Amino acid sequence: MKNLLFFAFMLYLNSVTLGQNAHLGNWNNTPLTDLCISGNYAYCIGNDSLFTLKVSDPKSIGLINKQFVKGARILGDNNYLIIGAADSVIIYSITDPEMPVRISAISLLDYPGFSPEPNEAEIIEFSIQEELLFVLTTYRSTIYNNTHPELAIIDISDINSPTIYGMTGLGSGAQWSRADDMVILNDTAYIIDGYDMGLQIIDVSDKNSISKIGGNGSIMQLGGSIFHISANSNNIFITTHELNEMKICNKSGIVIGTYTFDNSEEKNLISIGNYVYIVSASGIGLIDVTDTDQPNKIDYYATYTNFNNIKTDNQLLYVASKKGLYIFEQYTVLSSVTELEKEIIPSIFPNPTHNFINIDFKNRALSGIAIIDLQGKSFN
Repeated sequence: MKNLLFFAFMLYLNSVTLGQNAHLGNWNNTPLTDLCISGNYAYCIGNDSLFTLKVSDPKSIGLINKQFVKGARILGDNNYLIIGAADSVIIYSITDPEMPVRISAISLLDYPGFSPEPNEAEIIEFSIQEELLFVLTTYRSTIYNNTHPELAIIDISDINSPTIYGMTGLGSGAQWSRADDMVILNDTAYIIDGYDMGLQIIDVSDKNSISKIGGNGSIMQLGGSIFHISANSNNIFITTHELNEMKICNKSGIVIGTYTFDNSEEKNLISIGNYVYIVSASGIGLIDVTDTDQPNKIDYYATYTNFNNIKTDNQLLYVASKKGLYIFEQYTVLSSVTELEKEIIPSIFPNPTHNFINIDFKNRALSGIAIIDLQGKSFN
């Protein structure tokens, strides 16, 4: 009987990390503070301007349009852009994606619940939930010389005529209370209180009755100067400055894990599944938070370009920095053997065999093959 050979193949994946290979391109023309992605376009805020960039080819990012907008925050979908500019929310139509057109605006200072004394307001962050826009803002009284955070609710069911539905005071009521960041998960708003160095949780399920979970002014202390927050479906992630940490909290705001950073730079973040991307003045990092008890740094890419904010279109990462827009390939990991089989394991036939064998690859994510006999000896 002829000897038959059985072939076992060791497959080596090209993992995407945050090194030079993952940096796909950048547009280094002006400082940017925030951005959003819609289709093949990035809409960026910076230097008192709204930039429309075509990003279909990250290696050749093109400036399509530039308009004067003194904004700080931006979000959008396939139809509209919403920009936070000082005390106002400005809405643009992007029916023509290369030519945003302003269609409406509303000032938070116009809400009748405020006294007529002079005020200043700064929009910190906002989030859309169905036809409501939740706006986190910090007010400053120019008469009484104090600040206090508010959560404004704006009805955007008629995009041409938004109206302020109501406002809820936040914080502990101290003279210099302030809000730093916000994320909304389902019907709950998680708000960072920078003055009181803690987390405030707000039930926003009923716009007619916004309530503070834990009672009026209840703040869960986290310690350190707190700047930014993100969330996945299960947990909340919060970066602290003075403690050089990322706190991992459950939905009740209880700390269940901590990751310690190598430096004390202010850090923004975005969570995607079981991974958290961190951006700071020196670069971008990736942390695996699958095990919340032991979060693990996967990679770090030093760029020293002062990254400010990070967004994703679920395929690529887009970072607003003091030197412009940077685009990175998103880290990918195969989650199961079934997924692995679908992605890279080839069809091998006949097997066992003698003289020859056919290998049919489904894609090109393969970087090497090792052929090993039954004694464990490899050969070419």
